[in-house]
Amino acid sequence: MEKENKIPSVQAQMLIRRPVAVVFEAFVDPEITKHFWFTKGSGRLEQGKTITWEWEMYNVSSAVQVKEIVPNKKIAVEWDQYSTPVDFEFEALTEGTTYVTITQYGFQTT
Repeated sequence: MEKENKIPSVQAQMLIRRPVAVVFEAFVDPEITKHFWFTKGSGRLEQGKTITWEWEMYNVSSAVQVKEIVPNKKIAVEWDQYSTPVDFEFEALTEGTTYVTITQYGFQTT
């Protein structure tokens, strides 16, 4: 899907002072991700799998379908809760820094 077709969308961006391989692994491995995003993940992100992410403090969970994995570059998922795609894009700026862009798009409202 072309970027211009991803409207309306919400985007978050961050610079992380770690190598891209380390940052990418932190997003696909729930044992790492639970320290900064959700409290529990049912499994590692792998293309074609459906994983459940839980935020226990809010008593909320969501199934996430993993659509595409491009190691150290991109993770594409779709939330069941919103039926919207989310792209996680990773760009190595230097050997020790990674720029992450997360875009959720395809909302049916404005």
